[in-house]
Amino acid sequence: LGNRVELDTPAAKLKAYPIGTRSTGEFYGDIKDDIQCEDGGLRFELILKKKPLINSFTIPIKSKNLRFSKQPFLTQEDIDAGASCPLNVEGSYAIYHATKKNNQYMTGKAFHIYRPIAEDVLGNKAWCSLHIDGYLDPKNLTITIPQQFLDEATYPVTIDPDFGYTTIGSIESALADKSDQYRVGSAWTMPAAGMVANYIRAYIGGSESFACKVFINQKDSGGENIHGQIATKENLDCSLNLHWEEFTLSGEALIQAVDYILNITTN
Repeated sequence: LGNRVELDTPAAKLKAYPIGTRSTGEFYGDIKDDIQCEDGGLRFELILKKKPLINSFTIPIKSKNLRFSKQPFLTQEDIDAGASCPLNVEGSYAIYHATKKNNQYMTGKAFHIYRPIAEDVLGNKAWCSLHIDGYLDPKNLTITIPQQFLDEATYPVTIDPDFGYTTIGSIESALADKSDQYRVGSAWTMPAAGMVANYIRAYIGGSESFACKVFINQKDSGGENIHGQIATKENLDCSLNLHWEEFTLSGEALIQAVDYILNITTN
């Protein structure tokens, strides 16, 4: 069907088709409106024509040299510190190239699998859970729909996991406010041997020019919650407009299978 694929059975229909840029405020009702799928994307629609016997559906997936990183749900502490996140990013997966980074790959991000939402024919909605069975090149993706929603829904019900193409992260964190500053980051496992840290790129911006400092710390190298510093670099007078800021490092050696925390702070 042109650039669409459809598979139909008496109980369900599966559709796959390209999508363009979308607004989370319009699509999901987010209070903070974010633009997603800046470079396009792919939507899979699973349409349940009647109540299914089970509430979980597993789809086989195939990948090569890709890392699947589950995105956490924000805690109240995160929110109090100024972090924000679109509803469909919490519990979603960011997918990264295991080896390809820099230049056109930027942070190495390949695409994003957003948390699915189920909607019945009357417009009632429920968030679904998403589970992928591995970190590097997993085999299965499982979507679980709340059983109560399936029991009470008016059929057909549509479930729509979206695959979006973007290089910018989907979770926004504050590095400083009028009264405090924060140091934020994530832990990553070094996938290959013989790698060095040449630079870190961060997507940042502010209401005035500012200095930013990045770090690489080896997770738990000095014991539980004691993360030894491997590298650091400070850039002064960073632009206030949202942009990719590059911090040049000194080629510090990184060890395969070791967890490193890439983190950033500001004044």
